[in-house]
Amino acid sequence: MNPDKDLSYLEHLEILRKKIIIVLGCFILFIVISFIFIDKIIVFLKFPISNLKIDLNFIKPQEKLTTYLKIAFFSGIFFSIPFALIQLANFVTPALKKNEKSSFYFFVFFTIILFYLGCFLSYRFLAPFVFDFFINFAKSDGVKPIWTISEYFNFLLTLIFLTGLSFLYPIILLFLIKIGIISTKTLSKFRRHAILIIFIIAAIITPTVDMFTQIIIGVVLYILFEITIMIGKVIEVKSVK
Repeated sequence: MNPDKDLSYLEHLEILRKKIIIVLGCFILFIVISFIFIDKIIVFLKFPISNLKIDLNFIKPQEKLTTYLKIAFFSGIFFSIPFALIQLANFVTPALKKNEKSSFYFFVFFTIILFYLGCFLSYRFLAPFVFDFFINFAKSDGVKPIWTISEYFNFLLTLIFLTGLSFLYPIILLFLIKIGIISTKTLSKFRRHAILIIFIIAAIITPTVDMFTQIIIGVVLYILFEITIMIGKVIEVKSVK
């Protein structure tokens, strides 16, 4: 017998409160650590424009400080995600059956991997293409670029997080398969529609006319779709048993 199942509603709320405090504590800790090492983080985040002849500027007295604080804040979120999901798993799993626990931990692990995979691909490949397009757009018109640190980092962080979130759609599909709302046969039947939607998403998160970049993101998202179908078939087989 699992003693956690015998806890009262208020006791469950107390456990949840402690979990939230732990997550917030990790979040604040990562913000502080990120701000301490902000110089190294800035160098790291400037990689997408490392091959471009562009300098970052700030035009308001407080702009540099507020931008660095914002970067530290987003770094806190970025590094806290695994801890938050682990705490969520530890809170939910006591109420699950033994076979359900392994599935839930799989979803949590898969969520973390996919999110960071999307963020990495955006940082390493997508962002350099995007910024190269912006800097070379209508280059012969004589208009010189002056990029501010706030606009650059706002755009970069938004691009990274949006790409990371877009890579989580297999989790949603697998969850819907798990609870029986959709099936792998349905996904296979509407494969052509899925490809169209995937490449529309790729076009949205790649704000350039560079087809090569959009194709790369689209292909990766489509591969995830096929992997989702394969994993979904395993889930369906286990659900029947």
